[in-house]
Amino acid sequence: MAIYMGKKFFLLKLSMVLAALLLANLFLRKAEPFSYTVLLNYNQLYFDRDRIHMEDFGLSGDSLQIRFSGNLHHEDKNSFQVYEGPSLLYQIETTGTEIRFRLDHPGLHHISIAVNGSADRIPVNIDFSPDSIFTKNGNSHNVAYELTSNVPAGKGPFYASKDWAVRFPGYDKTPAGVQTAQILKDSIQILSLDDSKQRVLKIARFILRRTQGKEGIPTDELSALNPLEQLQSIEAGKSKAWCGNFSAIFSWFATASGLQVRIVSCGFPERGVSTGNHEFCEVYLKEEQVWAYVDLTSKNILTKCDGKWLNAIDIDRLLSYRLRDSNFLALHFEEDSIIEIPFDKVSSLAAYYFHTNAIFSFYFGGYLEIQHPGNIFLRAIKFFYPKPYYAVYSDNLPIGNDAFFLRILTNYLLAAGCIIWLIAVLKRVL
Repeated sequence: MAIYMGKKFFLLKLSMVLAALLLANLFLRKAEPFSYTVLLNYNQLYFDRDRIHMEDFGLSGDSLQIRFSGNLHHEDKNSFQVYEGPSLLYQIETTGTEIRFRLDHPGLHHISIAVNGSADRIPVNIDFSPDSIFTKNGNSHNVAYELTSNVPAGKGPFYASKDWAVRFPGYDKTPAGVQTAQILKDSIQILSLDDSKQRVLKIARFILRRTQGKEGIPTDELSALNPLEQLQSIEAGKSKAWCGNFSAIFSWFATASGLQVRIVSCGFPERGVSTGNHEFCEVYLKEEQVWAYVDLTSKNILTKCDGKWLNAIDIDRLLSYRLRDSNFLALHFEEDSIIEIPFDKVSSLAAYYFHTNAIFSFYFGGYLEIQHPGNIFLRAIKFFYPKPYYAVYSDNLPIGNDAFFLRILTNYLLAAGCIIWLIAVLKRVL
């Protein structure tokens, strides 16, 4: 009898623990707004993991040691060239990703490092001050090298551009996908030799020509259509188009053309009030290895300053300084043409949404797949999905990643508890 009551009491306690885990999990999934996201910094959002960068550095004896990461392996052997100005200081051949060298004289050295003969060198400033200099001046300071670089240093986490690129699985085998490929070839006239910028401009011009004068609040039916059908519906006058439609249509055609595009939104609901609600795209220009802001709602296709293509956070920062810089330019669609115009003349939409309290959400490429599971198996994958759905960035966001990790933890604890409960029940029955 005592054993029976003990088992019964154990099952009751286990059931209460499971109920608590379930409630916590439901709260984190429904009520806690940051349980599906991870908070990232600028470099984690914009530096491609596959680009060669310094993973770690330190001292090895009297030499500086630098370990690199990224796509740098070349037939299991890597070649590093260390330059100071035009002069080659060291030619280092290694089967690994780490180099060591020392400088011959103290002082500031502006060096650059080429990997496997690449013309794109990694700039590094090194101030070399050996112990003897400090000892001579009666100082016990023992740091020999001071190193600075505009290339991120550290393990990240960094993401590859493909991690962000929105995916439309199986779209190319659908009638809409086949029709899109034909449009890219015949109407948009994408050529195999077109670089990323040319593809962006051609696709944007095609979309904006067909939606000109049809901006506004869309119908509910529009969201149920695939992006190609959305464009056709808008062009036929059945619905107006707004930011979500423009970002979906652009990312659909751009992805089909071979570009990598990610969806970005600005704004977040807090206590029943949104800090904004705008959606746009960033496209990866692989030739420059940068993410560039594309907002067809405002008819701003690409934006640049001093010849550098800008992303959303670049623009947010520049707008906060209220610049009227003649080099701050937009490629803007106007009267069936794309013109280069000072950004402050066409920045009203961005200036409204990009503000001190703005929260930017960057959606990972698998967001659409995981958010809309097609069967029970995919629903199970969604429940145990261990990665964030999207990342957030803000200059004024007082949160960490606790809610995300708590949701993942309660997922697995809940599953483990259910298994233990089931085993206990079966033992009692049998």
